[in-house]
Amino acid sequence: NARIEELVAESGAVGGAAYAAAAREAGASELIEGAIFNLGGGLLRLDLREVDLASGTVRRATSLEGRDLVALVEQGAAEIAAGFDTTEAGEEAGPSGSGTR
Repeated sequence: NARIEELVAESGAVGGAAYAAAAREAGASELIEGAIFNLGGGLLRLDLREVDLASGTVRRATSLEGRDLVALVEQGAAEIAAGFDTTEAGEEAGPSGSGTR
């Protein structure tokens, strides 16, 4: 994350496009974008999108609502992480989806 901030600062660009360009320059192939909305009455909504940096295609998106910001962020991170393939090269996914040798 610090490297991305450094690349954005060096570019002088602002906004989401600056972060996407910096992520690409740092070698990333995907970017997680997020926004938090105050819906009133203490209710919050967290929108997350997993974006393919080469095509700009949204691969996955999720929207969560609740009153506890930390809980929303933790739940959103867990949902995004669950979608990543965590098997290493040369491994096959076992019955639980975890990598096995």
